[in-house]
Amino acid sequence: MTQNWKLLQNELKKLNQLKKPLSKEIVKNLKKKSEKSFKNTINTTNTTNLLLQETEDYKIGKIIGLDCEMVGAGKKGRKNILARVSLVNFEANVIYDSFVKPEETIVDYRTPHSGIHPENLENAPNFETVRNRVLEIIENRIIVGHSIFNDLKILKIIHPKRLIRDIAFYPPFKNENGFRRKLKDLAKEYLNIEIQKEEHSSIEDAKSTMLLYKLVRDQWEPKINEMEQEKLERIMKKRKKKTKSKSNQNQNQNQNQNQNQNQNQNQNQNQNQNQNQNQNQNQIEKPKRRKTKERILRKKKKQKNRKKFNWYGKPNRKKEESEEFDDFI
Repeated sequence: MTQNWKLLQNELKKLNQLKKPLSKEIVKNLKKKSEKSFKNTINTTNTTNLLLQETEDYKIGKIIGLDCEMVGAGKKGRKNILARVSLVNFEANVIYDSFVKPEETIVDYRTPHSGIHPENLENAPNFETVRNRVLEIIENRIIVGHSIFNDLKILKIIHPKRLIRDIAFYPPFKNENGFRRKLKDLAKEYLNIEIQKEEHSSIEDAKSTMLLYKLVRDQWEPKINEMEQEKLERIMKKRKKKTKSKSNQNQNQNQNQNQNQNQNQNQNQNQNQNQNQNQNQNQIEKPKRRKTKERILRKKKKQKNRKKFNWYGKPNRKKEESEEFDDFI
């Protein structure tokens, strides 16, 4: 009996453990892992161009974290110019890190906000080479970042929205008023990590965004898939409506064509009937024309006879005298 009682106690303990919410435990474990990995990788910020080997830890994968640092040009350094790009894989390991040589004269390096010095940009590659390499890595992959649309704008890259994950716009990460929060505050609250103490670093920001995305991925992705399905359904409905409208238009056009053909046929029939009627009328009117000709001939004869007499009915003397003179000769 004692053994059975002990077994029951152990089973009840297991059941009580299962009743506890698993989400909090998962979040704590992820925080611990992220803190360790972040602290191990946060100090590896080389200033040279890095394209690390694709080992088990440094595979590119399907999800990539992106961050850029900018420099000021133009009047009062208000124009943003790309100065550094950093890419990170799903495990928060650096895949690509490169400075960019500016094409314009720099007015403000913004070192406290960008962490860039003039020495870093002397031997850096051009904008086109960096951009092409980033496009190769990003193609058909999910991108994670904080206010990532600004980074894509400076890189002059158009990426499909369904493959963009912007942590700044994730609703649980926003304020009570619905405003976006700084990456520094999010990392401190959810990761227990302090970043951007002295100078900013694009590697540091990219790693922190990826670790934040890991915490929320299981909850965020199904919602995104639902939204995409709804969009597809709307698009399909619109297409069906368009096809129906086109088919109805074609039917109406065919009906109108048939109506026009029938009208033309009726018009032709009416014309033929009118022609036949005119022909019959002409055939009937021919004897009338003969009568008119006979009348004209009679009139001419009368006119000839009238010339022999004057208007008062007496014969013309000149002709009679001429005839008598001829007889006398």
